[in-house]
Amino acid sequence: LSSPVEALVIYTRTPESPTSNAWVIPMDENSMCVGKYGDGRLFYEFDWCVEEEKSMSSEDSIEKSRELIKPSKWTKMIAANKNVECIDVDGDGDLDAWHNKAMKVMGGDFEIACSEIDAYEQKVKKAKEEGSIVHKGCQKLPEINCLGLSGVDACRMIKEMVPYPNKNGKNMECFLQYLPDSPKKAEIERDLIKINEPPRNKVVIYAKLETNRVISIPRMTGPDARIGAQ
Repeated sequence: LSSPVEALVIYTRTPESPTSNAWVIPMDENSMCVGKYGDGRLFYEFDWCVEEEKSMSSEDSIEKSRELIKPSKWTKMIAANKNVECIDVDGDGDLDAWHNKAMKVMGGDFEIACSEIDAYEQKVKKAKEEGSIVHKGCQKLPEINCLGLSGVDACRMIKEMVPYPNKNGKNMECFLQYLPDSPKKAEIERDLIKINEPPRNKVVIYAKLETNRVISIPRMTGPDARIGAQ
């Protein structure tokens, strides 16, 4: 290999995990939300327990909520500099503001993309109008369908639906990621190499925390991943 290989063990999340307050949003190469199984369905696996039906207002608390859920190097250095203009479906002038804010408040690899107009009206606009789906106490969150929405707009829908922090004082955050076999992965690597920030070669090992056992085939990522990717 042309460079060293690091091993990264990623354990399945539990309610006690420091990033358990993040809803994972898988995307295709066009930065459109595709859901966990490719059919648009998104799931949050834990209970959301609310102590007070009040949105977080302290900037320090808001920042602490997302301190472990940050945009990637590629998102900050490459994607954030792309100029993407989308139709403001609501007509209230806040879509661009949300997209600009999204680059700073969400985690993972992602870029701005425009949602389908009908999907935005039926899902994001409706979520804004109907407000919170969570109340005081603990509750399971329903599965939601994000088809037709960009990853960043799917996050906006989720934040409209879950505006109150959990009992640990954390907001619902979003972690966006491209599918493992997406051609976007290679594009991201090329972009980082161009700016002299090449990604490291890593062998990613997924394991179950309770048993400390590997639960899937390890996956190699990075510039040399084509040499025996799995």
